[in-house]
Amino acid sequence: MKGMRCIGGGRPEVRLALYMSTLSAVRLNPVFRAFYQRLIAKGKLPKVALTAVMRKLLIYMNHKLKALAAQTLSTGQVQIKRKLKK
Repeated sequence: MKGMRCIGGGRPEVRLALYMSTLSAVRLNPVFRAFYQRLIAKGKLPKVALTAVMRKLLIYMNHKLKALAAQTLSTGQVQIKRKLKK
């Protein structure tokens, strides 16, 4: 299987949720659809292009969460509490 790679890292539940949301984003979101189609036009395999969109979606979600946390802390509306695992 030289030259072919498979994704197996990370938590399976998170990876599955990210994969399914990426499929939906590629179909319904014009920004992610254009990015996906641009990668396909360059000759990338569909799974490779989908993985690139997954990464882009993950970065976007992290950015939105950081912005939300900064906004809520600066306005003092709601403080985000983290649950500690025992």
